Amino acid sequence: MSKVLVVESHRGLRNAILKLLEGMGIEPIEASGTEEIYRYDIDLVITDAANGKDLPDTTVPVLVISPSAKDNDKNVHYIRQPFEVGELCNTVMKLTSSVLARS
Repeated sequence: MSKVLVVESHRGLRNAILKLLEGMGIEPIEASGTEEIYRYDIDLVITDAANGKDLPDTTVPVLVISPSAKDNDKNVHYIRQPFEVGELCNTVMKLTSSVLARS
């Protein structure tokens, strides 16, 4: 089972993402900051960190949910807000599958 760390400042969106991940068969881990990435054995981080800044140095893929989104790093991926649920699901599945394939 994949584990995803969720760091989202907006409670409603955070709760929706946690519930969505559970429905996908993924174990969500709610966190207060991206520095918690080192506390868990995870496959993906979902965060609203400002354009990917202040992200810890890690090989774990990071998915940033942001109004201004563009990929600029092989480990940092973006979804532009507002987004479709299907887009989030597809991106999470793609990123967690690529991590499991490398294991």
